[in-house]
Amino acid sequence: MSTKKVIAIVVLTNLIIITLLLAFLSTAGGVMAFPPGPEGEVTPEETVEILGISVRTKSIPDPNYDSNWVNISKGQKKTIYHRLWGDVEKYLVNVTCKDTGTDGINQNFYGVVPGSGGVAWWDLTRKVIKIYRDYNDPYCDKVRIRIWKTGAPIYEGP
Repeated sequence: MSTKKVIAIVVLTNLIIITLLLAFLSTAGGVMAFPPGPEGEVTPEETVEILGISVRTKSIPDPNYDSNWVNISKGQKKTIYHRLWGDVEKYLVNVTCKDTGTDGINQNFYGVVPGSGGVAWWDLTRKVIKIYRDYNDPYCDKVRIRIWKTGAPIYEGP
């Protein structure tokens, strides 16, 4: 298989994943960052050409909450106030770390490995989310929390 075909397959696979994420985020009742189009889809959208193949794309909506970069010390528990006041079962949470040293933006040890490092979140409510950085974590000097309100439950128990 030629290099162009492999690249095209990888690009198309990534676009399909993004499209599925957007379809999920824009389900009925979901909050959209852009005004809905005539069929309720998230806009703006565009058609791009990749290696001679036309692909229709949509932008990922801006989160309903973005903490921006917040300092967090080793071993620190921090409460972040998002105040979205929605149904927490329909929130989609993304936590990203930033190492001010060599690793930059990362998700190394996402979730805590006790004594080894990591950052974890818990106690998501209509008003707050709590974040913890392991006491031995070398990768997360700053943390960024983004939350999207969606139209369907995300976190369901047994």
